[in-house]
Amino acid sequence: MSKWRQFASESVPKETLPPAPPMLHTPAVAWRPKLILLVLGASLGLVPVAVALGPALAEEPVLTGARDESRPAIAHARGGDVLVWTLSRPSGLTDAYLRKGSNPRIKLNRTGRGINGDVDPPWVIYQHILSGQSDIRLYRLDKHKHVAAPRGLNTERWELRPQISGNWILFQRDRAGLSEVTDLLLLNRRTGAKRLLASGRYGDPPRDLVSGQVKGNWATWEKCTSVCNAYVYNIGARVTTKLPKPSGPDPVHVWAPAVTAQGVVYAAQRVNDCGNAVQLVRYRRSGDPATGTALLTLPAGIDADHLFARTKGDGSVEVHYTRVTCGDPERTDIYRFVDPAPPG
Repeated sequence: MSKWRQFASESVPKETLPPAPPMLHTPAVAWRPKLILLVLGASLGLVPVAVALGPALAEEPVLTGARDESRPAIAHARGGDVLVWTLSRPSGLTDAYLRKGSNPRIKLNRTGRGINGDVDPPWVIYQHILSGQSDIRLYRLDKHKHVAAPRGLNTERWELRPQISGNWILFQRDRAGLSEVTDLLLLNRRTGAKRLLASGRYGDPPRDLVSGQVKGNWATWEKCTSVCNAYVYNIGARVTTKLPKPSGPDPVHVWAPAVTAQGVVYAAQRVNDCGNAVQLVRYRRSGDPATGTALLTLPAGIDADHLFARTKGDGSVEVHYTRVTCGDPERTDIYRFVDPAPPG
């Protein structure tokens, strides 16, 4: 298991975790065992079975630098866009930051460690790790202060990977007594009601469950066993759908899903090792085939993680993502691309 995945899974005692950025989830990183990489690497040179091709889009840098930047989320608020993200320290530990417009950035976790979650004005949500405990914290942009978490959100267990939209908070919680099991939960802030959407186990063979984005009536996540699959959940109808994959001689991995309020999903897709013809793909918009429309193929040696979709006023969708430079160690920056509004 890589240091990235080990830190994220928290399947080891909390106080002995390595000082590494905790939230990278590309399939190649999740599946470091050599046997699995040999199986995947046996077909090097192949690219994912073709999905429909969309417009030729370009990726643009948003935050790059000597330290790792990851887990972006963005929304518009009075006074300009609010960008939230995770920034590594020289030690490898991380902090959660926000920046509004061109104002100086603000560190959200004044103590301990921070890992960004999401922004839905006036709310910013993130993971806070202190003294061997991980909880989810809320910050109000308009009041410039932290506020109490809603009932039912934090416990003595390890809460992580939060996302927020309206009254809904999507997050994960380690299961009591089973440190390698994590549950994906959807909490209604107003009523306190919770739904269990999925469960996953870290172990051998490796399994992984990672929350995606929640927006309006939709929530997403990924789950990996021998391959990664992405799921979209209709909150009102209580229906879960696995995103279909193109067929081919090698397993196709789909991960890091993001979703718009209209239920359009963006995710990463590939068949082989880290940085091998990774495609960023759109699903479920009118005209898209079931297996998705490829919008962008990343350069060789570049992977992606943690997509975040924002619909803009002109109908276009801006997708921010963690851009991973494959290697040992991996390097991360924040990039984006813009999917134009549908014609008409």
